[in-house]
Amino acid sequence: MDLNRVKKTFIKMNEGMKEIIQHHDVMDLKAFYDKVKAGYVGIDYHDFEMLMMKEGEKHSFIGEAEGSDRLKYAFEGIMAADDARSIIAHATDIMITVVKSPESSHPLSIEEMKYLNTFIDNLSESVDVMWGITEESGLGDKVRVILIAVLPQIR
Repeated sequence: MDLNRVKKTFIKMNEGMKEIIQHHDVMDLKAFYDKVKAGYVGIDYHDFEMLMMKEGEKHSFIGEAEGSDRLKYAFEGIMAADDARSIIAHATDIMITVVKSPESSHPLSIEEMKYLNTFIDNLSESVDVMWGITEESGLGDKVRVILIAVLPQIR
């Protein structure tokens, strides 16, 4: 991973992510923003606020997988969503949150995290990337990846 391309890395705890984001097709960004403001989501509030204040359309995608290569399959789940490839390819900013369970019998490995590196390396050189790892009880051995992309405003 080219560390010069990564704007910020954050690692925080999170218990409320599942309640806040139900499905990427119907995500209510205002409600999500309010929940972040209230402290339910364990990402850096300032980073999230700055991302949401940027001009442009905000799009969110969620991928979830378990078993071997679960991080790879979670990213593949994101890319399988309608218009995901085009949106991500044209995004000016991307925030990626990897959600894992603290009770998992298979903690995230360095080998699995290489999929995150590969994903970031394949993004446009001009995109600003923030990423982090958070925890949510009850996921078991699943991993969830939440990606928020900002598309520039077309004038």
